[in-house]
Amino acid sequence: MFAKETINDEDDLYKRIPPINYNLDEDRVSSGVFYTSRPNLSADWSRYRTPEESLNGYPDNYLIKLKAKYPRSVDLEVNHDPIYNHPQYPDNQAHSLIEGNFKKESKANFLLEKSVLIRRPQ
Repeated sequence: MFAKETINDEDDLYKRIPPINYNLDEDRVSSGVFYTSRPNLSADWSRYRTPEESLNGYPDNYLIKLKAKYPRSVDLEVNHDPIYNHPQYPDNQAHSLIEGNFKKESKANFLLEKSVLIRRPQ
């Protein structure tokens, strides 16, 4: 079992981006990645995973990184939520959640602006 820990504001979060959320014509991630009705988005905490490990099994995905302070600055929470012994998902000590109300376009655009594309599909 993995203990839940506090993610510091300066820590990086890695988020996989499926090809459908990448605008090839404009060579950028779609703001729809952060504009969603879902109550949370999964990410990997850089303390426990490398970018390569975050993309393992997802060769067609892009990968962005985002400092934890940015979601927090727009009233979202960033929480460590490790996965252990789950019937559907492999163990993942790095698993974290960005939680809150994502249904504001300005919030989505801000998070997209603060995100850095660090890997393209292989």
